[in-house]
Amino acid sequence: GKDTMIHISGAQNPNLLSSQKKAKQMYEEIGNRKRDVINVSRHTGFSIEQCQIIKNYAFIDRHILSSGYKPFFPDFAMASSWYRLAERDGNNIKAHDVLMLYHELYEIQLLISDPNMTQATAHKLAEAKYNYAAACDAYYEHSMK
Repeated sequence: GKDTMIHISGAQNPNLLSSQKKAKQMYEEIGNRKRDVINVSRHTGFSIEQCQIIKNYAFIDRHILSSGYKPFFPDFAMASSWYRLAERDGNNIKAHDVLMLYHELYEIQLLISDPNMTQATAHKLAEAKYNYAAACDAYYEHSMK
């Protein structure tokens, strides 16, 4: 049916309810991992410190959001990107996975440089420069065919 993984590409529609439930589990697993940032760094050229900051920001930390002070809502595509980046061999990394790191790091830099900037504004500016959402949409649309 529609709610099954496509085994050929390894992709799953990130908008399905099952994907959203899986994302929650994936965020918990990412939060518990200790050595993933080493692999992400090794595969991408980002420093271990940058990878740790991105991981904390995207998957663990609380933020001032329209819905309150809380972690970001678990996102299946982001969790999947992190999983591929953190694999030991790095053979499954997609271009949009690395783009996510650029996007998140830029968003963090914007927030650090301007104490009056909201997360929503920083996200919009980061999306304009590193459009992870569009790259994900293109990847998942192609993978779902």
